[in-house]
Amino acid sequence: EIVYASGFLEERTLELEGEAFFEVEEGSTFKVLTDVGSVSVLGTSFNVFSRDELFIVACMTGKVRVDVLGDTYILEKGERVKIANRQPSAIEAVDLESVKQWSRDETYLVSATLEEVILSFSSVYPVTFEFPNAYKNKRFTVSFVHDDLEKALKMVFSPMQITYSLDEQNRVKLGE
Repeated sequence: EIVYASGFLEERTLELEGEAFFEVEEGSTFKVLTDVGSVSVLGTSFNVFSRDELFIVACMTGKVRVDVLGDTYILEKGERVKIANRQPSAIEAVDLESVKQWSRDETYLVSATLEEVILSFSSVYPVTFEFPNAYKNKRFTVSFVHDDLEKALKMVFSPMQITYSLDEQNRVKLGE
């Protein structure tokens, strides 16, 4: 969800909950505010993902300033910063093609926790998950489509060799 005031053209500030990709023409500062942090730019393109306790900013071109939890990060092309459960990561390299995939109706996650995978999945499909604690600290690299729930579940969990079941209330239960 994106919210902006009627004076947006003068202030160039908006509020975001969810995920969005921006291409910003040079001009006055452009600012994206989320519950976790803010992003300021001047002529660049970047992606912001902000849901619950997960906040990820990836810079596609130019430079991006990210202010979050009292820290400031300056990202350049091909870099990202991730804050999960109020714990920031160091600036890290990111595959630029994977960042753009969600805008082509596919999500691609690299070295993500199961919680991050589920959060991304739940932002696309109206499902809830039940899973054992055994998966909590594991990391996964996955991709899934946005137009077919069954296919997406197979794309995510079959390579991980995790069994799952989907009930009539759209609850996904993961096996051991």
